[in-house]
Amino acid sequence: MKYFLQIGRKIAQDYYDYRGVFIQLSGFPIYAEDDYLGIVPMGRMAYMTGWAMEQYWWRYLYTKDKEWLRDKGYPVIRDCALFYTDFLKKGDDGLYHAFPSNQGEDGFTGDPKDYTDRAQVMQHIRYSLRSAIKASEELDMDDDLRAQWQDRLDNIATDDGKPEPKLDGIEKKCAELNPPAFGIGKSHKPQLRDTKIEATGDYSNLWLWSWYFGQATFWIMPQIRGGSFIADRDFGEFRKLIERWRHPNGIIWGMAIANYGHCGAWTESLGVIAPLQEMMLQSWDGSLRIFPAFPTHLSASFYNFRAEGAFLVSAEKQEDYIKYVLVESLAGSPLSIYNPFYSPDKVQIRDLINGEVVKEEVCPEGEIVKINTQKGHIYVIKQIE
Repeated sequence: MKYFLQIGRKIAQDYYDYRGVFIQLSGFPIYAEDDYLGIVPMGRMAYMTGWAMEQYWWRYLYTKDKEWLRDKGYPVIRDCALFYTDFLKKGDDGLYHAFPSNQGEDGFTGDPKDYTDRAQVMQHIRYSLRSAIKASEELDMDDDLRAQWQDRLDNIATDDGKPEPKLDGIEKKCAELNPPAFGIGKSHKPQLRDTKIEATGDYSNLWLWSWYFGQATFWIMPQIRGGSFIADRDFGEFRKLIERWRHPNGIIWGMAIANYGHCGAWTESLGVIAPLQEMMLQSWDGSLRIFPAFPTHLSASFYNFRAEGAFLVSAEKQEDYIKYVLVESLAGSPLSIYNPFYSPDKVQIRDLINGEVVKEEVCPEGEIVKINTQKGHIYVIKQIE
C-alpha cells in the first residue's frame, strides 16, 4: 500500500486540492512522480479510498494492537477520512453531496445525475467516517476532526436520492458495522435445520455462471451476513459454482473467454475463501457466531480462525451437534458469543489455564453470552445438559 499512498496523497493535493489521500483501483510497485492513470473507469472511483481504508481498520479489530494503530493504521484511516471530509460539499438543501462519484467501473456519461451521490460511494464514505471516529476514540486523538466527521455523517445525502431504511437498536448496529461490499448485516438468527429442504430458485441463470466468477464473494457474502443464505438449502448450489470454475489444482478461474476457455484472475477469485470461512465463524458485529451458515448434515472443524476482538477460535461439530468451542484471548478483550448450541440447556465457559468455571447459565440458542477474558488465557465453551 505504500505506493498507493505515496501517489494517492499527491493526487489528493494536486488534482483535488483536498487533504488526505485518494486511492485508485490500479497501481504499480513504484514511487510515482505523477499520476500514471488519472482517467475513468480505473483512476477516478471515489469509493476505492474507503475500500482501501477498511483493511487498516479490520487489522486493528482483529489484533487490538493499539501501538500499530497509532503508528501505522490510524494515519491512513485519518487521511482517507480527510479526503472524504473535503470531497463532500454542502448543497443548498443543507446536505453533503458526493460529486463526481461514479461507481463500479463505469465512466462518466455527461449527465451529472449519473454520478452524484452514487450508492457505492456514499456507503464507503459513511463506513470510512464511522471507522475514523472509532479509531480516533480508541487513541483519544483528533477531537476536532471527529466533530467534522460526525457532522458529515449526520448530514450526508441519501444514496442515489433514495432514503435509507429506518433502523434502530441491534438492526441499526449490525447494518452500520457491516462493510459496504458485504451488504446490510442482520442480527444473528439460528439457521433452519432441515436436510430435506431443497434449493429454491434457479441459480443457473446468474451471470456468475456465464463469464465472470470474480465477484462471487460479493454475491454470497451479503446473503451469509444478511441471513438469507440457508445452508441446508443453498450450500449445494454454491458448491456447484465452485466446481464449475475451479482448476484441477484448486485455483479458481477468474473469467470466461466467450465459451471457449477461461482466464485467471488471482485477487478476486481467491476471495471465495471468505464465504467458506464465514459459514463457520463470523465476528463482524462484535459477537462470535459459530457455524452460523454451515450444512447441518456435514461434520466440520476449524482451528485458530482469527476473530474481531483479538481472539483465536477453534470449534468442532459432528453433523448437527457442536462438540466444543475454544477461544484464545490474545489481548484480554471482553468476549461476546451467540450461544451456538441447539437447545436452551446450560452453557458453560471454563478457563483452561486455571480451571475456573467463568460462567454457567441457561441460555436460549442464539442469545448472547458475555464474559471478561484475561490475555493469554484459553476458554472452552460447552453445552451442559
